[in-house]
Amino acid sequence: MSMAAGAESPSFALLLTTRGRRHELVRLFDSLTFQTYRNFTLYVGDQNAPGVLDDILGLYADSLPVKRFMLQPTGLSRARNALLPHVREDIVAVPDDDCRYLKDTLERCAEAFTGYPHVDAFIGRWAECAPRAGGAAEPRPVQRTYGLFRRAPSITLFFRKKIFDVLRFDESIGIGSPSRFQSGEDTDLLLRAYARGFVIARMSSVVVRHDNGFADTPAALEKIRRYAAGRMALLRRHRLPLWFRLVNIVYPLAALPGDCARESLRAARCRWAMFCGRAAALRPDGAL
Repeated sequence: MSMAAGAESPSFALLLTTRGRRHELVRLFDSLTFQTYRNFTLYVGDQNAPGVLDDILGLYADSLPVKRFMLQPTGLSRARNALLPHVREDIVAVPDDDCRYLKDTLERCAEAFTGYPHVDAFIGRWAECAPRAGGAAEPRPVQRTYGLFRRAPSITLFFRKKIFDVLRFDESIGIGSPSRFQSGEDTDLLLRAYARGFVIARMSSVVVRHDNGFADTPAALEKIRRYAAGRMALLRRHRLPLWFRLVNIVYPLAALPGDCARESLRAARCRWAMFCGRAAALRPDGAL
């Protein structure tokens, strides 16, 4: 699929909030300099101390269109919401500071929005390593609420700006929020958009890379449990049936019996932490 002749090229706003990262940030910026589609602006919500990122941003001053906003350290949802009023572009993306785009990520996304004007948001594909070539050339509309709960992290989400004319990220959940529910803000936004009648589709030809390394330190396992609790809070909030909640609880164990040898004991510990976090949060008063 290619953009139709005479079709107006959509502009992208990439909302990036960052704190405490440098190497990963350089890797992302490098990937953006190689984009074959150039109609984008990078909005950087800098939560570091003043001056920490000056050298990195200086390196890309001539190669990337960057708008920088100094923010106090805060949760991910609040930081993204702080950037949204400044956006004037057509399409909004929310990359993590440790992901990176393929060279044609924005080009394929622009083609999707241009070719399918009735679609309000696309879910791309998350790849942990060099992705396979291709991907579906046609979008697959999400037709049931359940379809939004599998492989739809925020790095793969691209929204028409009109969605943010009526919705914002929920600041009470997600990474850095004041609650113990440290995930789910991206899926929550999708679910609320879907409930309002916005059309959401998957487009597997739009690929974003992100590592998924396993870590089983006490801090990492606690983080996994809090992410897992966030997912269960989301299922309760949107009144998903009990059977679907139970499936979500046992899912992390599905790969344990046959895959432990391949994934290693470290991965098994991570999956066990995910199971425990989800099981403990089945009830609203469940403790981690």
